[in-house]
Amino acid sequence: MKIPGRARCNCFLVNYIHNAKAEKFNRDEYILRERIDRGCRMKIFYLSLWGLIVLLELGAGLSCTDVKATDPSEAISNEMEAPASVDSYHLLLTGNWMGKLEPCGCTDIQMGGINRRTKEILKAAPDPQSRLMLDTGSLIAGYGRQARLKFGVFLASLRELKYDAISIPPREILLLPEMGIERQNRPNLIVSNLGESKQGDFGCVRSLKKTLRVKDRKLECLVFALNDPEKKGMNQLEIKEPLAEMQKLFARNSIDPDKPSVGRLVVVMLPDAGQELIKKIREIAAIDILVVPGIADEPEIVTGAQKHAKFLTVTTGRMGKYIVHIEIPEQDKENPAKYKFHPIVIDSRFEHDPNIDRIINDYQEMLKELNLIAEDNGVEREALEGGNFFAGNKACSQCHKKIYNKWKKFKHGHAMATLQKVNRAFDPECVVCHSVGMKYESGYRSLKKTPELADVGCEMCHGPGGHHIDDPMEEYQNVFAECESCHTHDQSPGFEANRKKYFEKIRHWKKEPRIYWD
Repeated sequence: MKIPGRARCNCFLVNYIHNAKAEKFNRDEYILRERIDRGCRMKIFYLSLWGLIVLLELGAGLSCTDVKATDPSEAISNEMEAPASVDSYHLLLTGNWMGKLEPCGCTDIQMGGINRRTKEILKAAPDPQSRLMLDTGSLIAGYGRQARLKFGVFLASLRELKYDAISIPPREILLLPEMGIERQNRPNLIVSNLGESKQGDFGCVRSLKKTLRVKDRKLECLVFALNDPEKKGMNQLEIKEPLAEMQKLFARNSIDPDKPSVGRLVVVMLPDAGQELIKKIREIAAIDILVVPGIADEPEIVTGAQKHAKFLTVTTGRMGKYIVHIEIPEQDKENPAKYKFHPIVIDSRFEHDPNIDRIINDYQEMLKELNLIAEDNGVEREALEGGNFFAGNKACSQCHKKIYNKWKKFKHGHAMATLQKVNRAFDPECVVCHSVGMKYESGYRSLKKTPELADVGCEMCHGPGGHHIDDPMEEYQNVFAECESCHTHDQSPGFEANRKKYFEKIRHWKKEPRIYWD
């Protein structure tokens, strides 16, 4: 089997391919889906964090001993502008990626992209000794073959970005053994309340210690991450009661949980916690910063009147659209009111990191090698109601030749070619919107098997036409699929406000059979 040469640093991709080819990934092998919850197999948006955005003033302080942070000598080369302040410590936070490695690229104004942030990190905190980089996890959405492969891509990319540590929820912890990624080839994974017998199995640590330095001064940081034992999938991991484990770790580091920390920064991450656990964590006076994924795209920090004044809750936002930058002035490290909160928006203004681009390109080559779309069990497929089927674009041209010829001049008429140009023609997440019926049993499989279903064809908007082909008298033109299934807010930010304008671009009718933009 041919493996791209650039995959030298991405051995997990090779392992994944080997397993896929050898075992064919039968549906019985979707172990995670059965271990955790069949009902969650499509997309999980982790909405269990309702009402958790209540923040208090920030307290400074740090400490931890289980694992050393990334060696500063391995940091990305410093080639950016000066930071906001050379006399500050910097906390950089991300999380809740929901599987979004990069924007789909259909418009120029999309936000996010794991390959767009390298120089912004260096701009915010060019000295690796002054920054602490953390991710709350929830890297992927779903449990399918593509999501599992993408999980390894996230780990490799975060390591390339020199993250100090990430926390991940149970569904992602359970993926680690099959990925075959050695500990030195990924960031530190913190799970503070994982059963001791499982620590070695999954290569996780209980805490992380890093000493931040600004000139001749320093600040010790202690980082924990807790999983909620009330969440599904915990039996396989022996997740222990969070508060009891925190008490043990605090005692090990000479921390009194009932008193605000002094001289150290104590950070706790909750990758997938319910309200009850969040409420309990907020009662611990020694914690300075609580980091949670959040339910909004934008990160938030909100102060409020709570029991402990020196307590800050920060949400990371979603889908990699922002980096949370908390600047801690050295001279005011004990004064939370002086801390500065800078949400850094990630958009198309920022150039790509070529090293991470290589990782993503290797991932796309692996998708091509696996050819998930063409395989019978490569992607989830549904049957159409009443035995209907997709007939293909050419079938429509038999009776609607003028309309068909006009359609071929639209961008929809060569949508697959746009994916081929950017090496995305084998990515199910892209192809689903650039072909007809990929999610259905009679839908698109490949350019070789089903060329008549490539591009955004007639049936993509009007629905499957098999019955109409069999009986042209059957009412058909009033059957429409939802444009917003592909023209989402993230993929087509201007679509909702300009629906009529978009329809005019694909106008191929003489009279108005209905108001298309209602």
